Amino acid sequence: MYEFNPPLYFVLMNLWVHQFGDRPISLAIPSMVLGVLLIPAVYLFARELYRREDIALWAAFFAAVSPLAVLYSHFARSYSLLALLMALAMYAFLRSIRKSSPANLIMLWLSLVLLFYTHYVALYLFGMLLLSALIYSRLPNRSAGFRLVPLTLCLLLAAFGFAFWLPFLMEHRTADLYWVDRQPLANFPFVLINNLAASFPSPWLATAIGLCAALPVVLVLFIRKLIKMRNNARTSGSDAGYGAILLQWTVENKASLFLLANTLLPAATIGYTAPLIIGYSRYMVAFSVFAWTLWAAVLARLIDAAQSRIISRTGLSEQQNDESADAVRARLVRAKIVLLALLVLPLILVDYRESQWLADGDRSGLRRFARDWKLGKFNDCALMMVPDYDSYMLIYYLSREQNGELPSLYYTYPRANTLVPGQHQGCAEAFQDEGNRDRALEWVEQLKGRGCTELVVISDKDALDSKLMPARTRAHQLLDELAKRFHRLDPSEDYPSKGNSFEVYRFDLRP
Repeated sequence: MYEFNPPLYFVLMNLWVHQFGDRPISLAIPSMVLGVLLIPAVYLFARELYRREDIALWAAFFAAVSPLAVLYSHFARSYSLLALLMALAMYAFLRSIRKSSPANLIMLWLSLVLLFYTHYVALYLFGMLLLSALIYSRLPNRSAGFRLVPLTLCLLLAAFGFAFWLPFLMEHRTADLYWVDRQPLANFPFVLINNLAASFPSPWLATAIGLCAALPVVLVLFIRKLIKMRNNARTSGSDAGYGAILLQWTVENKASLFLLANTLLPAATIGYTAPLIIGYSRYMVAFSVFAWTLWAAVLARLIDAAQSRIISRTGLSEQQNDESADAVRARLVRAKIVLLALLVLPLILVDYRESQWLADGDRSGLRRFARDWKLGKFNDCALMMVPDYDSYMLIYYLSREQNGELPSLYYTYPRANTLVPGQHQGCAEAFQDEGNRDRALEWVEQLKGRGCTELVVISDKDALDSKLMPARTRAHQLLDELAKRFHRLDPSEDYPSKGNSFEVYRFDLRP
């Protein structure tokens, strides 16, 4: 399919391919480099937000081991660039919040413009930054260097820099997603859990299961905390209500709430504004920057709480310098090392296994099929690709990787002779036209007159299926009709992969 996204990544890749070619390893190198650069960028963002070295290091560690970040750091897609620019834009925004100097504002403007021209999910961030600036301007303890008007003007100028692309955005919006079946509102818990789990620095399935159990518990604990804060306020003679207490708590935890809001908003809405991808939502890559930093802050505070409890139990104070105090401090250091090892080593192990599982094998079953075709496994066979939008991938694997050629008898369904990526709208209309099936069957009938005795049909097992684009349904109907007219050679053969899997059917065309 055509990519319905802004052009920055594709311009950069076009320059790269002209210099280094379009072999798979060459195409993956830019994402690998960007994925590595993401780690220090997350470190800078977290350190600027919390002004704590330990939180920044934890956030960088989570960015380094996150299965989602590792997965897309070797894809020839824009998501590593998107995440990197997101982290840099947030770093520039925080510096502009603390001091709205021309240098900081220019850095913010540039990073936002680049972000806008990388992916449309940047529009989420623009709204959140504008709202965050307005809220921050109302806080009593804001930075002395903060200036709302220059910062707001900078954000608006960044949006204005994207304005000339708006006609393309509207075209993409109408042509790209109109065929997708809308998620029912009843699926909201599933959408939220799926996207949140994808943003965590841990395996998706285990995280999703853990979130189902943890979210209700977290909500109960938060309500208990509010009640406790209210009771403490009454004990101290204050008549503050829950609203005032919640506002005070919000001000005290504004950094963490900023991260939480920028994680929850996309997690709650992606799936309604874009197609939902079960397991690894690629659109959450950029917003994982907030999730990694949030969990780094949570972990650092848990370690601080454990340390404070140990100190309170031993009666140690910062002024003590005797031998017993040194022994307690040494024991505290050892306890922290053990705690970190218990936290870090299992996470590294499970993330490594998850990333290894995701990276093991091909991302498309067409890659192995192209090798088999080049080796002569399907000699003297005609080939039909179903659906046609996978055709360009097969052409790439055959012509670029295998240095081979398409067979002379090649057909794509539902649109014949599809040799380049197709647009969603054309695909949807072609699938709705049942006459295309008749034309495909007519082509097969003509093969017998050309002396061809065998047809190979390769079908995408993960083909899209919606009301407007019933790709999987139409593929099954075509295969059923072929089985009625010709003898199918059993069994079919699977070409599985971690991405798109395919199934190959062979039909004997002899009378």
